[in-house]
Amino acid sequence: MQTLKEEIDNRILSAALNEFERFGYAKSSMRRIAAEAGVTAGNIYRYYKGKEDLFQALIRPIYLQFMNLLLAIKAEVEANLSELIGVPEQMELVNSTLNRLITFLEESSKEAKILLTLSQGSAFEHAKQELTEIINQIFENVMFYKQGDIGPKEKTAVAILAATLTEGVCLTLQIVKEREQIRYAILELAAVFGAGLREKNKT
Repeated sequence: MQTLKEEIDNRILSAALNEFERFGYAKSSMRRIAAEAGVTAGNIYRYYKGKEDLFQALIRPIYLQFMNLLLAIKAEVEANLSELIGVPEQMELVNSTLNRLITFLEESSKEAKILLTLSQGSAFEHAKQELTEIINQIFENVMFYKQGDIGPKEKTAVAILAATLTEGVCLTLQIVKEREQIRYAILELAAVFGAGLREKNKT
């Protein structure tokens, strides 16, 4: 009996993942999820109280992994700032950061896509903004290390850069299906950033 319940629960979660990826949280339907999972609309509520409960079961573990990874990367960047001598070292640190982020996105592309682009109306709708803010802090630390307080122009430039990278990551998750292409697309974004960083250091 327990095995049967687990099998039904897995079917519900699989159907919900497809539904949330297709329609986003706000427009998803518990009735459609139940139909795809092969259970009655009433029976699905024996497993989950509602759409938010089901969304939490699917996305919360990924959200926690994602935020823990970002905070760990930020802490490691701050711990290694003293080793930054010039642009090559800056780029090495940025590339290391991006590679860890890319690996996570490759391994959880469906859930990450839902979290960052399709979670409006849920408890996780601010995840994209949180990603942008952490990337912004990392970029500020790396690009302006040893320069003290930075001015409003520099802060604006870094904020735009962080927002652009986040949008690029989200767009990649929306349109790219193959894991290798996710890595390629995000590394292309990193190359653009690297060119900007090198140009900044010439001035």
